[in-house]
Amino acid sequence: MTIKRNITFLCLLFYPVIIFAQDFNIGVRANYLTNFTRNYFEEGIYWSDNERNWKEKEFSGDVIFENVRPNGIFRRVRVGYQKTFASYNHLSDYSGITGKSFYINKKEYGKEYRFAAGIGKLFEFEKLFFKVGAELFVNIGNIWYKNSAIEYFDVNGVKYKTNEIDFDEPWHSSGGISLFSNIYYNFWKSFSVGLEITNYFQYSQQKGTIKIIYDDYDGNGNLISSDIENDKINEKDFSASFLIPSIGLYYRF
Repeated sequence: MTIKRNITFLCLLFYPVIIFAQDFNIGVRANYLTNFTRNYFEEGIYWSDNERNWKEKEFSGDVIFENVRPNGIFRRVRVGYQKTFASYNHLSDYSGITGKSFYINKKEYGKEYRFAAGIGKLFEFEKLFFKVGAELFVNIGNIWYKNSAIEYFDVNGVKYKTNEIDFDEPWHSSGGISLFSNIYYNFWKSFSVGLEITNYFQYSQQKGTIKIIYDDYDGNGNLISSDIENDKINEKDFSASFLIPSIGLYYRF
């Protein structure tokens, strides 16, 4: 119910920004884009081989609508989306102890929807635009794991067992206030490009049931046993993030 009230409140703020716009701007903002693979080799006390392969893809972006008044005061609406994917591979060889080994393969997915409404002040100097302001925001998202598997091999390298785990978290929500400042340069006609710096102060909550499914298979892929575990969760937290950068492109009508 709290999430619905927050979204309804923000929608009421969005409406006059769009309907009664005098000087209207629309922009897109890229907060971060990650796409990398990291491979490395280690030797530890218990492993003769320990190889890891971490792959991560992450995108976070926003669409921003602004209504600028003649005195430079503006109201803005921000709608954003974040998507994450990560995979992790881990091969451990106990050749110095038992001759057996196991292989871990884990995949993680996540998404988040963001809504915000705010107010600020615009300062213009020829082709440069400076803005400062504040927003009220609400974020809603979740994370889940799929195909998280552990495969076991004997001394001859033959797989004799597999454990699979599916892990699904309840949706989380957060809300708070953000303080932003940016600088944009009008490089061509009505288009401007620039940098925005934001400080976030937020209260977050995650409440519900974590669902975990355990499936065990033999070496031929036949299901041996299956179990479902449900754990209640109710976590609350207050956090702050400072000097978060993003780049953006604006069009001024």
